Amino acid sequence: MSGLEDKLAAASLEPAEQPKKKPSLFGKKKKKSFATKLTQERPPEKQATKPKAVQQPTTFKAADYASSARRGADVSAQNNCSLEALGVALYAARAFREAFERATGSSPVADALREVLKGVSKNEIPSSQNEALRQALSTRGGAISAAFAYADAAEVLELLLDALESDLEKWSRPCTSVGYQLVRQPCLLCGDSSRAGAMNEKRDVRAFPVIAASILHLLESASTPQTFADLFREARASEPVSCTACGERACAVGGEMETVAPVLVVNLTWMETPSSSSIAQLVRGALLPFDAAVAFGGGSEGMYQCVAVVCFKGDHYTAYARPPPSSVDLRYPPRWTLRDRFVDRGSGDVEWLLGELATAKPKLPALLVYVRV
Repeated sequence: MSGLEDKLAAASLEPAEQPKKKPSLFGKKKKKSFATKLTQERPPEKQATKPKAVQQPTTFKAADYASSARRGADVSAQNNCSLEALGVALYAARAFREAFERATGSSPVADALREVLKGVSKNEIPSSQNEALRQALSTRGGAISAAFAYADAAEVLELLLDALESDLEKWSRPCTSVGYQLVRQPCLLCGDSSRAGAMNEKRDVRAFPVIAASILHLLESASTPQTFADLFREARASEPVSCTACGERACAVGGEMETVAPVLVVNLTWMETPSSSSIAQLVRGALLPFDAAVAFGGGSEGMYQCVAVVCFKGDHYTAYARPPPSSVDLRYPPRWTLRDRFVDRGSGDVEWLLGELATAKPKLPALLVYVRV
């Protein structure tokens, strides 16, 4: 075989050259195993953080309670504005203070109330003492035991007076009127009196409820000026009942009271918010002397003077108070003082008070506290 033939035979035995591939613009990719791919694509696990320990509340200042409510603090940090306003109003009623000082006995409620009244007398801010009073009352039930719940001032007053009556000795019950009952009058048409007399058992009353709209309606429809005691009696009057003799609804029903308490509390119930001028008109009349004989009839007697107005606005209670009448104070009536969370927010005369209540967004008077003069 010639040399040319040998070269051709060797070339046929070698594999053919593969064409060169063009380099990729993105570089050479590495192959990943299935396990490696799962490991890389799985998001990293977040380590569980330890729950922060809840800090137990200590002594609070008055301004701390609103922020505590907003951040959802523990129920033990709650401070109730209705209880604060009641502390101011009850301190203004001298008969209540004197009866409380004469009473003997000790309990969490009574001890805390003593500290609250002592703080009010010194014009301090007894917020921690008021919180102790709230916690003591919360064990007895009611809305005040719920975390930051709305607690009606009249209900809290009932709860507080219940506690004092059960816990104290020699407690004269200065806010409790005795022997209230409904009495049926003889028929106005035929004169039949066979069914006249008491319609129910006598009961004790601490706060007399009255619908504010009824008083406002009587004020607007009255042809002649009427006192607040007249309006109070008419607004609380029951509907006439039928006469058993003639069948006509002509037997009037009225309320009678054996003894009116030295401290008289009127609970105004508001179904809606009236105009500012209507509120000012109602309160102006309520601040005048209140005749118990006109309001309750029967054997009731005595003149009363308003010393505190507990108001409600936007889920918040405040109290306006003035010192009680005194035979040696020739400048009476003294100035009214607004106490909000025990803090003095201003003072002035009756016109100032009416201007405070009758604003664009008025404050509704919820409790009127009177003392016998």
